[in-house]
Amino acid sequence: MDEAIACYKKGIELDPKKATVHNTLGALLCDMKRDYDGAIACFRKAIELDAKYAWPHTNLGVALYGKGQLNEAIACHKKAIELDPKNANAHGNLGVALAGKGQVDEAIASTKKGIELDPKDANARYNMACFSALAAAGARVNEPPLDDAARAKLRGQALESLKAALALYTKQLEGDPARAQQMMRHWQKDTDLASIRDQAALAKLPAEEQKAFTQLWADVAALLKKANPGPPPGAKPAEKTPELAPAPRPA
Repeated sequence: MDEAIACYKKGIELDPKKATVHNTLGALLCDMKRDYDGAIACFRKAIELDAKYAWPHTNLGVALYGKGQLNEAIACHKKAIELDPKNANAHGNLGVALAGKGQVDEAIASTKKGIELDPKDANARYNMACFSALAAAGARVNEPPLDDAARAKLRGQALESLKAALALYTKQLEGDPARAQQMMRHWQKDTDLASIRDQAALAKLPAEEQKAFTQLWADVAALLKKANPGPPPGAKPAEKTPELAPAPRPA
């Protein structure tokens, strides 16, 4: 990754007026290095060079989200959608930023639009599950309380979204087992899903829902095992490495 970043910097040195190169360099700095300030400078330069280029707008929103500037991030994603309404990534990123402010209903609507535009986006489907689970658990700002039927509907939406995401990761397993392993481990720990995963929470749900979610988490564990079957006999244990939680990914 360091070599890739160096190449893009050299490309900018040779031709500083290519917005796409500034945007890609910013994406690498943001996604791989978590260098949000450096990424922001790149995205702003890309926008300066081509104000109608949608990607640096939503990528700028990702970097601003990383710095906790949620209002600014939301504005950037909305600008990207204005420029390119079919940009599924921008709709998904907007959902993440809205959820960060507790605007879960709006986050669900935006993420749903992203999924309609790109049904194979496993991350968007996972985010939809998280937002639905949070809404069912009451994590909604300035919204009226939900009745039992509405909560059950949201949990059902979360279940179906997780099933769809799991199916997509299963298909991707052969090509990128490390990614599938990372994601399944995150699913097992993400507090957004506690209300539909933890035993104490599941015990409060109707029996049919308990059964469905118990099966889902068994399937997640099975995929994790398949992605990481363990070392062969006599192999030395691998060193532990820190894991990063999924984040809206620039492109």
